[in-house]
Amino acid sequence: MANSKKLSDPESLRGATPEELEPLLAGMERRKSTSATGGGFMVRIPGGAAVFEAGNNAMEGGQYIMRDPLHRGPYVKIQMGKKVTRIPLAGNPTLG
Repeated sequence: MANSKKLSDPESLRGATPEELEPLLAGMERRKSTSATGGGFMVRIPGGAAVFEAGNNAMEGGQYIMRDPLHRGPYVKIQMGKKVTRIPLAGNPTLG
């Protein structure tokens, strides 16, 4: 079956696995991302950037460090100009 995931269609990435993402990123230069959610990598896409994050589900004092559940698991942040879209990837707790 053809991969229907597209970087140009962020919503199509919802729940994507590493195996589904890899063909989309083939040949793209990956740069280390230094974010609050545990790092990841960034790739340039036409008109912006895509940042793939591992998320951070660490707890401190009985509370999650990252209060937003989306940031506690893998997600992609697509930034096109000033518009930012975050989409949960496979393993993210918001997917149930």
